[in-house]
Amino acid sequence: MAASEYELWATQHGLPESQAVQVLEFQHAKWGSYWVSDYGAVFAARTEGGVDFTADAVAFEVDLPKQSNSTQSEMTVRMDALSGFVIAQLRGMTDAQRALPITVTWRCFLDTSSPRVPLLDPLGFIVIDVAATRLAVEIRCAATLLPNIAAGTRYTMDKFPTLAYL
Repeated sequence: MAASEYELWATQHGLPESQAVQVLEFQHAKWGSYWVSDYGAVFAARTEGGVDFTADAVAFEVDLPKQSNSTQSEMTVRMDALSGFVIAQLRGMTDAQRALPITVTWRCFLDTSSPRVPLLDPLGFIVIDVAATRLAVEIRCAATLLPNIAAGTRYTMDKFPTLAYL
């Protein structure tokens, strides 16, 4: 069985010259989709659904899902505020527009793969909090789409009655 490009890259045994590229897609009814990448230059690729996009280069850091005190998985995005796009969009929203959710989809690509399509399943989030200063924006997001969330077997008394005797 042949290893995927990402597996080869992750183990550094086939594509060491490749660079992992994180791409975030911000979506809202007001502005549609806005794409950013941590590649350092404009990054063009295609989503798993076949949508072509071009992502702006923005310095950002992503803390992928971690469990909070509740049962919800959260991701934190810290990004450079120099472009001012996030703050300008938030300030320009009406109260009715603020009631609609802002979604964030995280995707991972390799810069050398052809065609450039996501190498991992995308992760979907809804923005729950935005904190901004003149220099940085911190966005807290709650998970809406985590792949393989139902993986494994749930052992219940109904399905496995002999568990009552253990």
